[in-house]
Amino acid sequence: MKGLVNRLLALIPVLIGVGTMTFLIIHLVPGDPTDLILGDQASVIEKEQLKQQLGLDKPLLTQFSTFWTNTLSGDLGQSVYSRKPVAQLIMSRIPATLELTLGAMLMALLIGIPIGVISSIKPFGFVDLTSSITSILGISLPGIFLGPVLIYFFSIRNPIFPVSGRGDLSYLFLPALSLAIPLSAILVRMTRASMLEVIKEDFIKVARSKGLSKKTIFFKHALRNALIPVITIVGLQVGTLLTGTVITETIFDWPGLGTLLIDAIKQRDYPIVQGCILLIAVIYVGVNFITDILYQWADPKMRAS
Repeated sequence: MKGLVNRLLALIPVLIGVGTMTFLIIHLVPGDPTDLILGDQASVIEKEQLKQQLGLDKPLLTQFSTFWTNTLSGDLGQSVYSRKPVAQLIMSRIPATLELTLGAMLMALLIGIPIGVISSIKPFGFVDLTSSITSILGISLPGIFLGPVLIYFFSIRNPIFPVSGRGDLSYLFLPALSLAIPLSAILVRMTRASMLEVIKEDFIKVARSKGLSKKTIFFKHALRNALIPVITIVGLQVGTLLTGTVITETIFDWPGLGTLLIDAIKQRDYPIVQGCILLIAVIYVGVNFITDILYQWADPKMRAS
């Protein structure tokens, strides 16, 4: 229990650091959001009046203090551009991002773990070598490249799936696959390595001595123990998926947090950018914390210690 509390307390400075760095980077970047809102033809008086309404005329330290006071009270402020509550705008985009993230994670698990297990059955065989090559390619290719390639082959050249937007599962397939390919490649290599380690253990030798089939040994006994380190990888990759959706959502015009964040950066909409990044940081840190707990729960050695 004490260790759990200590890990929870350790998350606080991380979140404070993320919020502070986000605030400073956004406000120190050259540019005036009033120019984007009012246009270049607006007078100096009009711009000054808008700055006063938005609180941008105050010293940076005062804005920083106001930002944290409002954030800790649950108020993320209003959009500089649309004047709508930031929390409302973010909440409207969360379902789309969660749908994309969970879809990509499910695809990666269905692809990566079975191939990793099959590759470990016959190391350096045809399946293993093929999966190794494709895994290296999958890890190496960035989402900004995968997205357009998938659109070209499955939407333009062969109009099977929609190019952009959000609708039924056909709209989800390509953007989710774009995110799932690198993750599944990681899971293939991790599952294979973990399986090869587990099958050397004594309890596997005992199972073989009892005359159990190879299928039972691999999929019932070995896989269960081999998945313990994979849990950590899956948990850590949730944060990677969340950050990866920023690019993927932009490519596929997916109406999630990513497109909201990109649009806010273009418009210099400080409150939205701060709210989106802070939320992503909270989710990332929270998932890592839950992953740590699940890992200790799944591993008897960790649980005993």
